Amino acid sequence: MLQFQTSSKLRDEQTQPRAGVLSFGTKSIATPSLMLHTSRGVVPHLSPDLVAKHIATSIFYLAVEDFVGTNLASSPIVCQHDGSHLSIKDLTGLTDDRIAILGPRRIPPVASPVANTDDGISINTLTGFRHLPCEDYYDALSRLEAELMVGLSDLVFSEAISSRRREKMIDRTWRFLTTGTDGLLSCPRPNDSYVQRNILAPVLPIGISEQTQYLESVAGVDGPRLVSGLAIYRHCQALDLPLSLASVVKFALHDIGGPHELLDAVSSGIDVLIATFIDQATDAGLCLCFSFDDPLPAKGTDSSELAVDMWSTSFATDTQPLINSCDCYACQRHSRAYIQHLLNAKEMLAWTLLQLHNINVVQKLFESIRSSIAQGSFQEKRDAFHKRYEYRLPAQSGRGPRQDHPVVDLVKMPFNTTLTRALGIKIPVVQGGMQWVGYAELASAVSNAGGLGILTGLTQPSPDALRKEIRKCRSMTQNPFAVNLTLLPSINPPDYPGYARAIIEEGIRIVETAGNSPGPVIKMFKEAGCTILHKCTTIRHAKSAVKLGVDFLSIDGFECAGHVGETDITNFILLSRARQDIKTPFIASGGFADGQGLAAALQLGAEGINMGTRFMCTVEAPIHSNIKQSIVDAQETDTQLVLRRWKNTSRLFKNKVTEEATKIEQESTTGKFEEVQPLVSGQRGRQVFLNGDKDHGVWTAGQVIGLIHDIPTCDELVKRIESEAIESLRRTATLYSDAVASGPASKL
Repeated sequence: MLQFQTSSKLRDEQTQPRAGVLSFGTKSIATPSLMLHTSRGVVPHLSPDLVAKHIATSIFYLAVEDFVGTNLASSPIVCQHDGSHLSIKDLTGLTDDRIAILGPRRIPPVASPVANTDDGISINTLTGFRHLPCEDYYDALSRLEAELMVGLSDLVFSEAISSRRREKMIDRTWRFLTTGTDGLLSCPRPNDSYVQRNILAPVLPIGISEQTQYLESVAGVDGPRLVSGLAIYRHCQALDLPLSLASVVKFALHDIGGPHELLDAVSSGIDVLIATFIDQATDAGLCLCFSFDDPLPAKGTDSSELAVDMWSTSFATDTQPLINSCDCYACQRHSRAYIQHLLNAKEMLAWTLLQLHNINVVQKLFESIRSSIAQGSFQEKRDAFHKRYEYRLPAQSGRGPRQDHPVVDLVKMPFNTTLTRALGIKIPVVQGGMQWVGYAELASAVSNAGGLGILTGLTQPSPDALRKEIRKCRSMTQNPFAVNLTLLPSINPPDYPGYARAIIEEGIRIVETAGNSPGPVIKMFKEAGCTILHKCTTIRHAKSAVKLGVDFLSIDGFECAGHVGETDITNFILLSRARQDIKTPFIASGGFADGQGLAAALQLGAEGINMGTRFMCTVEAPIHSNIKQSIVDAQETDTQLVLRRWKNTSRLFKNKVTEEATKIEQESTTGKFEEVQPLVSGQRGRQVFLNGDKDHGVWTAGQVIGLIHDIPTCDELVKRIESEAIESLRRTATLYSDAVASGPASKL
C-alpha cells in the first residue's frame, strides 16, 4: 500500500508547503515532486531509452483515453491478441523503478461535447468522443497494474455550472468511486501480480463546502477501501480541505501554466504536480532559464525572462551551452548555435534536446523547493522569485515541431490599443473592482474571456486572505488579472500597506487604485514594477495621479456606480477633456455595457472601457440571482445619489433604504452623519448580495442598468461586445468618403 509521511512539524498542516516521502514498497520519492505527463504513453519528444538514461523524475501520468479506439474492452492494451498479459509499464517502456499513475483523461483534458452519464463518462479516444463505462474503466485498471489509479469523476468543462448539476457531479463521483473500488477488490490479480492497488479520490473543481460530505465520507473509516490520496483539479482547493484529509498525499491533476503557478501550488500544500508548461516551452523553441536560488534583482531593474527564445538569430554563432551552470545532457554536449541551427532546419533533435534541458531545469527547481522547505525559507524565496521573473513565458517566434502553418499569437486580436498591448489582453474591456463582488470566480471568468478581471482587495478581510484569493484566481486562469486597492477615509482604516505588500509579494503585475491620498501605495507598486490603473472623477485628480507616475487613468463619469465625485461631469465631456489635456493613456468608466459603447469610447480617445454593473449581471458574478434580476428589470432612472451633504456622493440602486437615507439627509437639522450611518452600512449591503433582498441595505449600481437586459456568461458578454464594437467601427468607417464630389448634389 502507498505510504506518505511528512515532517513532524508540518504533519497537521495543509495550508503551507510541506516536505515528505512517498513510498511504494521499496520505492521512495521525496516530495514536493514533479510528475511528467505522457502522450499515448510517451513523454513528448523523448523515447523511453532517453527517459531511462537522462530523466530523474520518478512519477509518470498516463491517460486511458490515449489507448482507446472504438471502445476500451476491445482495445489492445486490455484485450491482447495472444491472450498474454502485459502491464502498462510493459506496454509503454517504463522501467520498474518508475511509478505509473493511470487516469481516465489527458492533462489538460479535451472538453467533450457529449455529456457524462450515470454509468460512465465521455472521453476523447483515437476514433473520436466515446462513452467510457465505469465498469470497463476499473476492469482495465485491474489488468494494467499501475501503482496509482485515479478514480473516475463526473467533470464538467464549463465556467458556469448550475447548483443542481454540481450536486449530480458529487453523487456520480461518489458512486463511481465506491463501485469501482469494490470492483477492484473483487478482481483477481493477473499473473499473481504483486503490485499494490492505490486509488486517488477525485476532488471536484467546485466549492469545497459543496462537497464536504463527500470528502468526509472519503476520509471516514467506512469510506472506499484502496483510497490512498487525492486527485485535485484546482490546487487552491488544498487550502480548504477538511482536516481529516490533511495528512493524505495530494496530486494536482490540472494544467500548470508556469513556474509562478507551480510555486503557488506547492505553497497550497500540493505534494505532486504536473508542469505542463515544460512541453509548451519546448514546442515553442524556448530554453527555460530560471532558478529558485537566484537573488533578488536590483531596484529599478526589469524582471528577468523565464526562458530564452532559441529561434533568435543572435544565437547563430554562439558556442556557449544553453545555460552555463546547467549539468543536463544538452548543455554538456551541445551549443546554442547547434540547437538554433536544428530549429531552423526543422530537425526533431532540436526539440528533443530542449525537452531534456527544460525537464532538468524544473527538476532542479523541485530540489531547491524541498531544500528551502527543510530550511524554512520557502516563502521568502517564493516571494523573491515572483519579484525577479516575468510571470508569463516569452511569446513563440518560430514554428513548433510539425507545424506547417504560420504562428498565431493568441493575444493579437482585432483590437490593438495601448491597453491591450500593455496588459496582454485580447479585448480592451476591464472588469472594475467591486466590493463584495470582485472574487476569483468573476475575475478569472473575465480574464478567460479575453478581458482584464480584477479582484477587489478590501473584499478580503486581511492581507493573508487576499493572498489566498490571488492564488485561487491564478489557479483558475492563465491570463492576466489585476487587484483593486481603494483607499477611503475611515475611523479604523484597513492595513493598506499590508494589502499592498500581499499584492506585490504574490507577483501581481497589474493594480487598479482609487480613493484618497494614494501616493504611498502607488510608490510601493511602482517600485515593484507594477502597471497601475488609477480611477479619477475629475481632470484635476487625473493630473495629480499622472504626477505620481500611474500608467493608465480610468476616467469615471457621473453615470458610474459608487463614488461619483462632486462635480457631476458626464463621460462625454470628461473623456474629451482627458483627450485634450492629458498625455497618459486612459480608459472610460461609467455607462458602458455593450460594443457600441466600447466603439464610442475608442472614438473619443480612450484605450478601452471599464465595466462594473454590467459584470455584476453575469452568470459568474458571485451575487444572488434576485439581485441580478433586479438589475435586468430596472430602468436607467432607478439609481439614487446619497451622502452628497457630506461630500461623499455615491450612486446606489434605488430602494427603500436609499429613499429613507435621502429623506434623513435632506430633512436633518443636525447634519450628523451618524443619523444615516446604520442605513448605509457596508455590511448591510453585503447581505443584499447573499440573501437576495434588494431592500435589505444599500448597494451600488450605475445608470447603465437601463441598458442591461440579460444575464449572460462573461465569455458570451465579452464576445458580444467584441463583435458589436467591430461592427460599429466598420459602420463608422463607411460614413466618410474621400470622394466628396461623388456624394449627392445639394438641392439648395
